[in-house]
This record gives sequence, C-alpha cells and structure tokens, in this order.
Amino acid sequence: KTKEISSYYFQGKGYQNNNVRGQLMKANFMRYWNAALASRKDPKVIFKLGAFHAARGLTDTNIYDIANLGSELAISQGERSVHVAVLGLKGKAATGNPFAPGPEVEFDNTDQLPEEIKTLVANMTDKYFLINLEPLRDFGYGKRLSDDMKKTVFQYDVLILVNGAEALRSF
Repeated sequence: KTKEISSYYFQGKGYQNNNVRGQLMKANFMRYWNAALASRKDPKVIFKLGAFHAARGLTDTNIYDIANLGSELAISQGERSVHVAVLGLKGKAATGNPFAPGPEVEFDNTDQLPEEIKTLVANMTDKYFLINLEPLRDFGYGKRLSDDMKKTVFQYDVLILVNGAEALRSF
C-alpha cells in the first residue's frame, strides 16, 4: 500500500497521494477502535500526527484526514477532541536526506503564519508561545480575522509555537 501511495506522489497526483494515505490511516484506526470497543466501553485515544494530519475539518491537502475522523467520532460518543499543533517558528530541521551535505537546515516559518500571529510573535524572544484558539472562534464568523486565521482557529484548539526549534537527532 505504501508503494501505491508513494507512486501517486511521483506521478504528480498529490491529491490522490494524500487521500489514499488518509483513507488507509482511517481504516487502520477504525480496526483498532473496534477492537478496543470489544474489550472496554470507553476507550481513550491519543493521536500523534504531523500538523497537516492533525487538523480538524478540511486540511491544507484538501482531505478530511484522520484527525477529523477523531473529532467526529468523539462527538458521536458525546465527547470532544482537542487538537494541538506544535510548530517551529525558526530554527533547524533535519533534512531527512542522507546525501545532503549536512544533516540539518535552517528554517523560518513565520511567513506561513496568519497575519494576526505574525504580529504577536514579531518580537518574540521566549522559547515557547502558546495560543488558546477556542475563544477566537466567535471572531471567526465576523470580519475581524483574516481568512488564514479563521482557518487556523477552526482547525486547532491550541497552537504552540517554538522559537529556536532544534532538529531531532538519532542516537
């Protein structure tokens, strides 16, 4: 299945690559969920996902990914899900390329942030900046927030920004 999914990417079929991957993750999760339900009434779930997969609703890859399934499943069980995104603002990331000249590369993600968040972190010197996005949802219906900020506010509940992020190292 991994080979099939990867082949879509190399064929320039980005949507199909993401959609089939998302369907596979959801099918695998539901198999585990149903097995857990057979042995206990109220199983608890924690997903550890990349930011694109962790979003509620339509993701940046234009699919309703596994975190959205988790959100809907929680609602159907009379519960709620909490979606936390941890994003590096600036720092060093692992290249993931064993042939790269160095194992790390500098990055600056501030340009990818909504204007409202850019303003908040413009002079940030602290290592971490935490934003509780839930109270901002009522503003999301008005013209007070940019479209990018509205999207962020409805996809995640909490945003943790990391200044001076460091690449993971293998041991």
